[in-house]
Amino acid sequence: MRKLLSNEGGWGAAAAALLLLGMATWAGAQPGAWLNVRDVGASGSQFETTATTAEGSNRITVADVGDFRVGQGVIVSRCNIRVTGNLWGPGEPYGSQKPLGDAVEIRGYDGGAGSWLVYLLEVDGANPVTFRWSDDVARTWKGNKVPVTFDWQALSNGVEVRFKQQEWQPGHMVTFSARDQLVSRIEAVEGSVLTLKDPAHRAATDAVVRHNDQLALQAAIDQAIREKRNVYFPDGHYRLAGSLNISKAAITIEGQSAENVVLDISDGSGPCFALYGGTEVTLRNFRMVGHTGLAEAAGSFRTSSGFGFWACALKGCNAVTMSGTQRVLIENCHAYRMASEAFYAQGPYRSSTSDPEQAQKQLTYLRCSVTDCAANAFNNNDAGENTSVLYCRIDGAGWHAAEMPARFMRFIGNYVRNSGPVTIGDMSHRTDDLHNLGCGQAIIEDNVFEGIGRCGGIAVNHGSGQVVIRNNLFINYNGTAINASSYTVRTSYPSNTVTIADNIIDLTYAGEGAAGRNGIQVTASNAIVANNQIYVRGGADPRVTGIRIAEPALNVQVHDNLIRNCGTGLRTARIGSSVTEVIDPQTFVENGLPLEWRTSHLYRDWNVVWLAGDKPLGLSVIEAFDPETLRFRLREPRETKVGDRFEVFPPSGPNWDLRGNTITGCNVPVVLDSYGGETARFRDNVISRGGADARNAIEVRGRFTLAGNHISGFDGPDAAGLALFPDKLGNLPTNAYRENVIERCTQAVREAIPGLWEAAIRQGNEVIGCGADLAKASARPEISATVQTVERPKLRAPALPKPVKVDGKLDEWPMADTKRTMTLAVGPVGEPIAEPRAFACAAHDADNLYLAVRCTIPKGHKPTPGLNWQGDGIEVSFRCAEPGLSTPIFLLWGTTDGTFNSSPQKGASAEQSGLLETKTTYAVQLAEGEWSCEWRIPLKALGLDPGKVRTLLFNVGYRCLAGDVWLAWVPTGGAICEVDSGGELTIDR
Repeated sequence: MRKLLSNEGGWGAAAAALLLLGMATWAGAQPGAWLNVRDVGASGSQFETTATTAEGSNRITVADVGDFRVGQGVIVSRCNIRVTGNLWGPGEPYGSQKPLGDAVEIRGYDGGAGSWLVYLLEVDGANPVTFRWSDDVARTWKGNKVPVTFDWQALSNGVEVRFKQQEWQPGHMVTFSARDQLVSRIEAVEGSVLTLKDPAHRAATDAVVRHNDQLALQAAIDQAIREKRNVYFPDGHYRLAGSLNISKAAITIEGQSAENVVLDISDGSGPCFALYGGTEVTLRNFRMVGHTGLAEAAGSFRTSSGFGFWACALKGCNAVTMSGTQRVLIENCHAYRMASEAFYAQGPYRSSTSDPEQAQKQLTYLRCSVTDCAANAFNNNDAGENTSVLYCRIDGAGWHAAEMPARFMRFIGNYVRNSGPVTIGDMSHRTDDLHNLGCGQAIIEDNVFEGIGRCGGIAVNHGSGQVVIRNNLFINYNGTAINASSYTVRTSYPSNTVTIADNIIDLTYAGEGAAGRNGIQVTASNAIVANNQIYVRGGADPRVTGIRIAEPALNVQVHDNLIRNCGTGLRTARIGSSVTEVIDPQTFVENGLPLEWRTSHLYRDWNVVWLAGDKPLGLSVIEAFDPETLRFRLREPRETKVGDRFEVFPPSGPNWDLRGNTITGCNVPVVLDSYGGETARFRDNVISRGGADARNAIEVRGRFTLAGNHISGFDGPDAAGLALFPDKLGNLPTNAYRENVIERCTQAVREAIPGLWEAAIRQGNEVIGCGADLAKASARPEISATVQTVERPKLRAPALPKPVKVDGKLDEWPMADTKRTMTLAVGPVGEPIAEPRAFACAAHDADNLYLAVRCTIPKGHKPTPGLNWQGDGIEVSFRCAEPGLSTPIFLLWGTTDGTFNSSPQKGASAEQSGLLETKTTYAVQLAEGEWSCEWRIPLKALGLDPGKVRTLLFNVGYRCLAGDVWLAWVPTGGAICEVDSGGELTIDR
């Protein structure tokens, strides 16, 4: 070659150059070669300027032409009024969505109130037709039960709507988006005049012109897919009006640096990247910015026809979504202010009868982050496989840090704060595939959860199985750290088979809004809880429970855990439910029990304890549970009605082994308050008083075997090592107490009623330095063996001396009379709260209950209205527990703008809840430093005649958004509306 080139002179040099160029061109076309997005017209520029537009003209005059060039895309505000909408329902919304058409006319939007407004209207009544509406993506409702006039009706910001005369039903929804944005392309640049492909629809002198790189970037991606090349983004700011689609590709798309390659969809909607099908897709080194953070998060609600709806999609944006894509790596990508799920995967998935070629599987997120995003950080929806979230950071996610109704999930080495839970399972389906293939198999390990803001922890629910949770750290946590739940809805199965091991859980929290919380809670069967440390630094926190195990979980081992300085160390609990439908005298439907798998025990021979208030009323035995119809059948007929409450427990015990744990420094170290049985064992545990003011080391309120436990140091003036109580049925349980050591306790054994110790099996127990010996040594007073029962707080509701006008003013009420008013000054678990405060007073007439509430407001706080517990407001809950008149819990929520709603979530039927909402009257008055409200609640319409009913189980709660404080009249240890643990309202006659 050298000789030829030297002999042929210039021709040889030219030939060599052509040869090298050809080789380079050939190499550039090979798989793995890179296409630079700047070479196909992407600007990567953050430059923007103002402009003047004319109606009907595609020529705009800009203040500064800057770096705008022919062929580039632009976004121009203020000059293109457009409204698009959809019609949903009235049934399940997501399967019924269609274009709005002429169902509702819209007028009045001129861009003056904002460049992007979103409205939601939902029909909430029939005969006559009424609607409610929101202009802030369902965060609040600006109107409720507004009559539909079928003429123009004003909303807000000058916008009006007119419903078409057609059949409107509750649950119908109209949503529309109003924008003033023009998306176009530059066809010519002449001085300061840009000629666009599309004309402006209105004149404006204050339009803003920005780059839109969407079309150029999409062209680069499409070209790279055709030529089997990869795509390279140099540092730059790339604005998007919509998604970049990657379809059926094997491709790598990479930025120069994650800090300086910005994909900005704050003016657009949809995902920055949308993957459809394909294999071997890598996205690397991007910062993706949306338009909606936590503070602006859309609301969610239940439609008037009973379906859930999440409004984030009405103004949505995501970082990445994918459907049916395999072998995806998303590395060093960072999402900010995304309205919908930041990273979302969905699509076809393997079933027990098929394995689609393009099933969603093998997805890895590596070193990514999610910051200040309104919804989920990561969501692998339905049954995608092999999803790994590795070494990522989540700092602000409004729903879930990760929601994973997926198979074979790994969540490892991540940092999470100010976020909802890492949720494994969440599979709301009862399908054969779940029996055959399972779901929610997961490993969650080596993560750090810091208690800043939202504290969702780790949640296992709805169909999960084979879950390992280990080696995680929880720091200053203000929420339940780990919850393995058997809770189900009508369309899900309970989770089971969970191992929770080697976690360190610090539940210390001294800030505002301290919550009631558990270190580990287990209601799922087949669970192991081992070698965990759960503690509070400093004194015992009464709001904290270390480990809580509840029926109907079966086959649970809790061993070798260290629990320190909690309000309650270890507690077992029962499960309750209530009847929602009676089929016949033996068959009913309920709303509280886990709806078991068809391969489970199906509740055969389980015991049912019927309740009147908190007292047992009768016993039944379950013959069968049908996992298809979700009906329970009793062995013997029983007169049952809707609202009847009950608890269940298995015939031979739950197979619980609670052993080898160390519990110290807790106010209430151990409470065994479940039915238990002969297979419920509490053995070889060490329980010491530590520095807590504990009364009893172990309270036994069910049937258990206690063996080999060492109890020491409970030497307070009213303390005991063992405190024995009758079981829930009032019986003396035949418990076994073997080889226990009770040392240095004021009283070794205390009986709530005589005979409990004698009724038990007792072998080899040793008492050292207790009772009189301890009293002599320490000169302590004698201890009474009686158990004091605490009466419920009571609120009187005397007959009204004269009618009351329900207007929110409290002039007619004796609010200064301490005998007539109650004070809300504690949190839900009893912690004192200095401010705010609330005061309530009650009365009745022949048909109604009246309630007046005055609420103080912290200085500088402006009350924010919001239905469904979303704003400042008052919660009223009550039920009747009198024999023959037992009802479910009725629940009302009233907010500070005078709107209210009733919820069926505590057992009331949809009809009962709707009747309560329709017949109730509510009014509000706002004043400096306080607000007040009045209620007229239709007791008689609910079947509770004030002339016959003497007592209601009752509670009132006040939520103040300042510090996210909840105040309760009576602390329940959980939800304020759990009125069986609340107070009593006495209807004086």
